[in-house]
Amino acid sequence: MSNPNRNLHPKKQAPGRKNALVIFVAAFALLLCSLVLFFFSAPPRKDNTQAQLVKIRPGISPRQVGSELQSEGIIRSAFFFNLYIKISGIDRQIKAGNYKFPDGAAMVTVASMLRDGDTAKAKVVIPEGFLVRQIGQELEKAGVCSQTSFLLATRDKGLIHELGLNVENLEGFLFPDTYYFDVESEPNDVVRKMVANFVKTVSGIVGNAENFGSKEFYDKLILASIVEREYRVPSEAKLIASVFNNRLKIGMALQSCATVVYVITEKLGRPHPEVVTYKDLAIPDAYNTYLHPGLPPGPICNPGEVALDAVFNPTKSQYLYFRLLSNETGQHRFSRTFDEHVQAVIPVKGY
Repeated sequence: MSNPNRNLHPKKQAPGRKNALVIFVAAFALLLCSLVLFFFSAPPRKDNTQAQLVKIRPGISPRQVGSELQSEGIIRSAFFFNLYIKISGIDRQIKAGNYKFPDGAAMVTVASMLRDGDTAKAKVVIPEGFLVRQIGQELEKAGVCSQTSFLLATRDKGLIHELGLNVENLEGFLFPDTYYFDVESEPNDVVRKMVANFVKTVSGIVGNAENFGSKEFYDKLILASIVEREYRVPSEAKLIASVFNNRLKIGMALQSCATVVYVITEKLGRPHPEVVTYKDLAIPDAYNTYLHPGLPPGPICNPGEVALDAVFNPTKSQYLYFRLLSNETGQHRFSRTFDEHVQAVIPVKGY
């Protein structure tokens, strides 16, 4: 006889089969999430494989950052990007600046660059003795800022006042060095960085630069700029400075050919002369130290550490003259009297 109660209770599913189903569903969901995350975190396909420059403005919200990166084709999904930076805490660490994201950079890499402030940098080498005009040319070639905007910044009265100076322009205060500037920098920021480097260097030479806005300091800077354009062998820089100091003490004209070249190239806009002629020495200009005793109105270039040290830590001598002996070695002959100076070997070219 059959058991009347055997169908009163439903069959129970085997525990093993149930666990296997849960594991399968969880694995499938994890795989699906991984595929979605992989798809949206991977870099988008682009026809242009060159690195793109993207400007992250100060004060922009993390959500706006994601939207801009998506619109520029840097990331696939602003939603997943914003979700990632929110979970990782990067949304509170994003730094403004100009970024050049490598082609094929993953979303995680992009976020890390924004967190670390890994902005696009341009290496700019400014040689000793460069003028503001020449510095501007190098900055423009490197993509840092335009030459015109840089020149305007070096004459900006507000910026000059902010830097604690009372001069017409910043010629002389832009220290020659190797710099790494952000691509498409603000010209004022470039100027601030170069002047800060100048103050740091001079402080190391003289112990401090607290009076770098004084007339006495400016006069020494003017002289250092002349020494910069006159010396060729570093070991002679202090002797050249001593000649000019001796001339200043007795009211004798400096008679620096470098100042005449400055007039020719910067005031008259002519090419750098191979030889300074007697006609050039007669050019009527306040910067012509053959015609006007004392220092010129301002620096004729931006001096480096050797010339600055030669003037701020002077050596003493009795020399009143020097003459270039060799274009190849750059060495000079120093003389105490005019007769000795006349007897020195006269070079074929140069000054």
